[in-house]
Amino acid sequence: MIFSFKVDTNMKKYISLPFIFCATLLLSQNTWVQKGTFLGQARLGAASFSIGTKGYIGTGYGNPGDVFYKDFWQWDQSSNAWTQKANFPSVNRAWASGFSIGTMGYICCGYDSNGVERRDLWQYSQSANFWTQKTQLPGTARSEAIAFSIGTKGYVGLGANGNSNLNEFWEWDQASNTWTQKANFAGTPRNGAVAFSIGTKGYVGTGEDVNGYQEDFWEWDQATNTWTRKANFTGGVRAAAVGFSIGNLGYIGTGWNSHQLACKDFWVYDPATDLWVRLTDFSGTARVVATGFSIGTKGYIGTGFDNVSRKDFFEYTPGTAGVIESENEVHVNTFPNPVFTRVTFEMDKELKNAELKLFDISGNEVVEKIFSGNKVQLERNDLPAGIYFYGVNENGSKVASGKIVVE
Repeated sequence: MIFSFKVDTNMKKYISLPFIFCATLLLSQNTWVQKGTFLGQARLGAASFSIGTKGYIGTGYGNPGDVFYKDFWQWDQSSNAWTQKANFPSVNRAWASGFSIGTMGYICCGYDSNGVERRDLWQYSQSANFWTQKTQLPGTARSEAIAFSIGTKGYVGLGANGNSNLNEFWEWDQASNTWTQKANFAGTPRNGAVAFSIGTKGYVGTGEDVNGYQEDFWEWDQATNTWTRKANFTGGVRAAAVGFSIGNLGYIGTGWNSHQLACKDFWVYDPATDLWVRLTDFSGTARVVATGFSIGTKGYIGTGFDNVSRKDFFEYTPGTAGVIESENEVHVNTFPNPVFTRVTFEMDKELKNAELKLFDISGNEVVEKIFSGNKVQLERNDLPAGIYFYGVNENGSKVASGKIVVE
């Protein structure tokens, strides 16, 4: 079945979806649980962010009905309850971008019900349940932009204006309410990309440029204002997916693939090893233009579009998936990685007379352990923080190697 609809008279958006989800080799298993259904109208292209133990979803577009929304809702992690909050105060819109800094949330840009791209920025106070307009983005008005925060700074970039894709990248300072243009995104101009931040780095990838959907993935360093290309998203070309971070790991799932098929695969990215691992598929329907955020050690995906707009909402709980080294004779799953107190090395086959050695970045051997079986655990003890390389030998022959990070 192929379902198509037009979402505005200027032909800005089309969705054409054969409803078959993407499939690939499943490497690691974590868990999804459906939570309380979003109480607003079903929608796609909503904006979201989290503050403390609360998540927020608002604005967006409903189909069928061709309706743009401005209602705004809070989800409480402790009670699994949705509460309607003060409406977004500007014109109804969809494909806006959200981020949070401290106890404030922000919605920026988007495509409004009058068929116009926006560049306004609005601040939501959790304590006062009140919106305040802040300085608008100085760059080009846009929709389908990426956004994330690092410390007290918010970042907005990429996106589309009409038929033109953008690669501008802007920093907003919460203290001074001012924007500063940063180094342009180093990939091609695009819309519908995903983004998240980990520490002082921002990560941006996938999306749609003039050549179609993309799979490249980039790291932006706040300290140096430089972009570095990282390992491509292993799930293949993708647009209109969801991205968020939990701790030191980033996650991407759902979205369109190269054939405009709706996907429900879900992946984790480890910046320490620059590797992607597939996790348990999103347990809702395959969908596009959903929204998501994280709260503490949990991730959330909701709303979006399959054959109609959706309002279901799901919670993701990470398991013990770590890095799977795929270039070796024996595959090794290391968890947790980064390491805090101890690390487990789990092999995909039983070993006999095996030896695990750990080396620091200078090549000095720091740990040696003899074992048999498919699992061995090391205590951190007084091992300093840093990057370490491991080798696994069986009967004197190397069968596996990889890298761990000690925090």
